[in-house]
Amino acid sequence: RPRAAVACELLLELNPDVRGQSRVIAWEQLASSEPDFVSGFTLVIGAQLSSVATHSLGEACWRLGVPLVLARTCGLIGSVRLQARGHEVLDARAEAESFDLRLHAPPPEVAALAADTKAAWPTSDAATRGRAPYALLLAWLATDWAAETGGPPATSADKKAFKARVEALGPDLDNVREALREAYRVWAAPPEAVPEEVEALARVGSTDLARVARALLRFGRCPVAGTLPDMHADTDRFVRLQRAYAAAAERDAAAVAALAPDDLDPDFVRAVCRRARHLRLLSTRSLADELQQPDLADAVDDLLAAEPDRRPQ
Repeated sequence: RPRAAVACELLLELNPDVRGQSRVIAWEQLASSEPDFVSGFTLVIGAQLSSVATHSLGEACWRLGVPLVLARTCGLIGSVRLQARGHEVLDARAEAESFDLRLHAPPPEVAALAADTKAAWPTSDAATRGRAPYALLLAWLATDWAAETGGPPATSADKKAFKARVEALGPDLDNVREALREAYRVWAAPPEAVPEEVEALARVGSTDLARVARALLRFGRCPVAGTLPDMHADTDRFVRLQRAYAAAAERDAAAVAALAPDDLDPDFVRAVCRRARHLRLLSTRSLADELQQPDLADAVDDLLAAEPDRRPQ
């Protein structure tokens, strides 16, 4: 039996909900009889192809805008090469989640909860104080600091003084310890700044994601994501905080949707707004360009990175 038929059969056993089929034909023959064959796929994988087939497949995928992954092995040595003309990524997975709390300038809904926490603090007992979400403590203190100085802590002395205010709330409370650990969020790079990746996506053409990216640029900042990390808090105040961030996120998403074309699905616009800080546009050189104009500097850097002992002294 042909290897393609057996491989397809075994792959389908991994998931009964998946459908697939095999076709036994040389790529050179397929490219000649059906030059646009790969246009029906979102990804093409080539393994152990000849040099001629590799170049021909690379040209077809580049022309039709289909990402191509080439794999080759020889004994214990292998290589993987990616060719992508412009691959849009809606939700790039970061190694560590970075939550968008906007503590230096809290959304109105969050600022209102922070003001309530500040007002109730003097008359609350230790148990009640210890269950206030750290985000509200930091939002309260950051708002007060900005009212006094005109902005978030900027210098090392300012940051030390801000942390002292946090610690003064109760150094033995778990939520205050969390607030001290997360205080950097108050003066870190503003999470609402529109990433360069959004600008790159806005230039790629007329895809739905590119159209929303252009609306984000007109909006002028990243919308509030509306998600929260785990934190020491009682259920009632944590749920109210979740709802406050969700309301801010929904308001921003509605504003972006008003700037986007009317034919876009509102749910899609909302999903892009939630992931605006994780949008990516992946682009590589074409195989043909790489062969015609190889970047030897990058090749040397890759070699030295893999074998640092060869680096000149």
